[in-house]
This record gives sequence, structure tokens and C-alpha cells, in this order.
Amino acid sequence: MADVLLQAGSLSLSLRPSWGGRVVSFSHEIGGDVLLPVAETTFHPDNWPRAGAYPLVPFHNRVAGARCQFGGREAHLSPHPSSLPHALHGMGSRLPWTPGARSGEMAQLLLRRPGDRIWPWSFEARQVFHLDPGGLTVTLHLANVDDVPMPGGLGWHPYFPRPISIRDTASVGWPVQDDYLPGSGPVSRDTLKGHTLYLAHWSSVVLDLPGGPCLRMRDPVGLPHLVIHQPPGPFACVEPVSHLANALTQPGIPDMGPIAPGDTMTSRFRLDVTLEPLPAANGRHDRTTAHGQGLPGAACDAPT
Repeated sequence: MADVLLQAGSLSLSLRPSWGGRVVSFSHEIGGDVLLPVAETTFHPDNWPRAGAYPLVPFHNRVAGARCQFGGREAHLSPHPSSLPHALHGMGSRLPWTPGARSGEMAQLLLRRPGDRIWPWSFEARQVFHLDPGGLTVTLHLANVDDVPMPGGLGWHPYFPRPISIRDTASVGWPVQDDYLPGSGPVSRDTLKGHTLYLAHWSSVVLDLPGGPCLRMRDPVGLPHLVIHQPPGPFACVEPVSHLANALTQPGIPDMGPIAPGDTMTSRFRLDVTLEPLPAANGRHDRTTAHGQGLPGAACDAPT
């Protein structure tokens, strides 16, 4: 299956439907890479490339013990080798998607999955990418095509190249435990530190790629949570998501529907890409390079 290519002004976007509906490259003609490009030539569903971006469907992050129950049905999720005994991210990023409608600077990717023992609810998912000269708008849809209510969530998992400076406007978050399950919360954003942050109540994130483009993730719809993951290495992740990690095992499945039969959950966000400084925003900087050293400044913040 061929890649799907979009071009708008100085921006280029490449999608690979067969590799879990991934973005494999996103770049600016002058500024360089917006996302860390995928270099791998083969795809392993459980050892995916740490590059590009992929959809988080029908949940994100860990599910404790790889089990959850809802409405009299039990999901026997597959524990991930890197997060045993927990499940990690929804199966949508491991399955082949198919190209959908295409017009001008817009492309859609589609997935349909029947219910089974692993996830006992049938669903359809759709990613819609709108590229324009100023950036990218991503819209995610999750439709319940089963005959009973279904829990569900959405998100997007990009890999930004480092060095990078990140400023988020989240106001609350949760401590992250050693197994990456969330601790008790919410607590004030200012009390949280570490390579991984589980945040919420955000409106924008400014990302400075020194020597490259300035980025602003903004206007989240149906994505009140935010994961920032900056392990040692060449990438940093800033993931807009609909729910907290492990929400599937919590009473009331917070922020995960349920989605009624025939209904659709929709989420959306915007990623601005510019070579000009962005307006400064209140928030907190987490400055890191590939070697964990602080950056000298944030070039994407316009002086005030």
C-alpha cells in the first residue's frame, strides 16, 4: 500500500496507512523536520518506530493488568512486552488502515475492527488530516458500530526531534508511578516533575526546535488531557489525549464515554508551524536536549 502524500506551501506530510495509520514524516521546506522522521524499513506491531506519529485508538497508555470490564463484557487486552503486566496503547496503532476520501490538502485514513476477546466491541475509526501553509489540523473519530454501549478514547502520539523546549498551559496533573500508572490526583501542575507528565486542563503547548520551526499545539476539542514524555534519547512526545492513563479500570470510566451504539466520539487539535516567534504564553518550561541539558532560551517566544 502506497504512502499518502500532502503538500501545502512549505509543508509536506506523508502518511503510511499500512503501518498503523502513521504519519511517517512531517517537515518544513526551510525549517526542517517537524516530527522525527521514520527511518525503519519494516514494521513490527509491538516494536513500532519511535518516530513520526500514530493514533491512540480506542484508548491510550497503560491499562492495569491488561483487563477491563464494562457493561457485562470483559476485554482481555494483550500485555505489552515493555509494560508487563499492563497493556500499552490501543490496538489501532498496530493494525493496517485504509486510505479514505482525499481532496486537495485533506486526506482520511479508515479502520474497522470487529469485536473479539481482546476488545469485545466493534468499532470504526477515522483520522482526518487537513494540511495548510500554516500547519496541520488533525480530527479523530471513534464510532461504536456494536449493539451495546462501548468505552472508548482517542489521542495522538507524535515524536518531536530534540533538542526541544516545551511550554504547556496545563493547570493540573497526576504523579506518575514507577510502572507508569497514575498516582492520586489531580494535583497542581507546579508540583510535578520528571521525564513523564500526566497533565490536564490545557489550551496550548509551544514547542521550540532550536534551529528549526516553532510549533504551537492548540485548540483541543475532546482532548482535555496531555501526556509529555521526554526520556533520554532523540525524541520528545507531547500527546493530546481524551482521558487519563488507566481510566478503563476506574469506576465510571472517566472521560471514556461510554459511546452509545451508532454514536461517534470526535476529537480535534491544531498544530501551527512557523519560522516566526510565537506570542509568549503563561505556562511552564520543560527544557531538555537529547542529553538532558538545559536549552539557553526559547526562541519561539516573542518578546513582550
